Amino acid sequence: MNPSKGVILYHGKYGGTCQYAQWIAETTGLPLFDLRKDKPDLRNYDFFILGSAIYIGRFAIRHWLTANWKLLHDKPVLLFSVSGTAPDHPDLKTYFEQSFEPTIRQAVDWIPLRGRLNLQKLPWFLRLMLKWVGKHQEDEEARQRMTEGFDFVERQNIEAVIEWAEEQMGVAAA
Repeated sequence: MNPSKGVILYHGKYGGTCQYAQWIAETTGLPLFDLRKDKPDLRNYDFFILGSAIYIGRFAIRHWLTANWKLLHDKPVLLFSVSGTAPDHPDLKTYFEQSFEPTIRQAVDWIPLRGRLNLQKLPWFLRLMLKWVGKHQEDEEARQRMTEGFDFVERQNIEAVIEWAEEQMGVAAA
């Protein structure tokens, strides 16, 4: 039997999602595409690893995934999200529910990862907005993240994604 053929597709803007996607590609040998630039033929793949940044409570990949769901719905899909919010924080579940319809939410495996925020890479109005919102945060850690930035992107964070990919690659070989 032929091994399953997978692909990594991501939508990010400031580098954290891209970094994770590159590490996953290096580790698995799967092809990698930036959805803001590339349009791969989805019919060529048996399983999908999708990476998405979360901006202001919404998954960046939400429109693409909804538009392409008919081609993906009967195949294994793992979605990893990247944000400043801790993976166990309840807000992430809310963002997930607000970004995707129930049929998508129930069908995909989802792994939230911590990201990075380099304030210097943001447009001035976003920096200003974050500083203003941050000053009004009661949570000291949230205030610090919004006003100073953060970097939680670490290679070890992708371990669960790699395990999932290896399971998918082994399905056809078994």
